[in-house]
Amino acid sequence: MAVYEHLYKEYEGETYSVWSRFLVIPRYAVRDVFRSKLFTSMFVFCFIYPLIAAILVYLRHNVNAISLLHINVSELLPIDASFFRTFVEVQGSFAFILTVLAAPPLISRDLANNALPLYLCRPLSRWEYVLGKMAVVGFLLSMITWVPGLLVFFFQASLAGVGWLWANLWMVWAIFFGFTVWILLLSLIALAISALVRWRVVASGAMLGLFFVPSALGEIINQLFITRAGHLSVCGRR
Repeated sequence: MAVYEHLYKEYEGETYSVWSRFLVIPRYAVRDVFRSKLFTSMFVFCFIYPLIAAILVYLRHNVNAISLLHINVSELLPIDASFFRTFVEVQGSFAFILTVLAAPPLISRDLANNALPLYLCRPLSRWEYVLGKMAVVGFLLSMITWVPGLLVFFFQASLAGVGWLWANLWMVWAIFFGFTVWILLLSLIALAISALVRWRVVASGAMLGLFFVPSALGEIINQLFITRAGHLSVCGRR
C-alpha cells in the first residue's frame, strides 16, 4: 500500500520474547505427533511400568495391603539403587522406541516439502530451529523418564522417612542426569538421521540398525571371548 495513504497500523497481536520463539515449533509439532494412534498408544503404555513401580513402593510400606493380599514382605523387591537402576533401564528402552516413532519425520518432512525456508524467513535462526525440534523429543521423553522416575523416588522417600531420603539423595541426580544424557543423545542422533534420510521408514530403520547392530556385535564378542568388553569396544569404534 502507498505510505502516504496512512492505511497501515501497528501490529497489536500477541508477541513473543526472543528467547522463547523456538517454543512455537514444539507447540505445534507435539500436536502433530499425537495424531498418530500408534504413537499415542505407545506413549500411554510407557506409563505402565512407573505405575507398577509406584504400586510396589506402596505395598512395601503398607502392612494392611500386604496382609490382605497374603504377600510375604521378603518376596517384595527391595526399594534400593538396583530397583531404580531397573527403572532407568526399562524406561530408557521405552524412550528409544518413542524416538523411533516420533523423531524421524521432524526434519525430513520439512526438507522433503521444501518448508525450511518458511521457518528461516521468519525471526528464527538455524540453531533455534534445531533447538525447537529437539525440544519436541526432549519433552516427550522427559514425560516417561526422569519425571515419573523422580515421582517414584520421592513417593518412596515420603513413606520411608527422612533418613532414607538423605542416604539415597544421590539417586536424584543419577536419575535426572542419566536420563538427560540419554535424551540428548537420542535427540541428536534422531535429528541427524532425519536430516540425512528423507523417508520415514528408512530413517526409523537406520536408527534401529545404529543401536541394535553394534549391540549384537558386542554380544558376539562377549560370547566368543568370554568377556564383558564387547560393548565397550563397539562403542569405542562409534
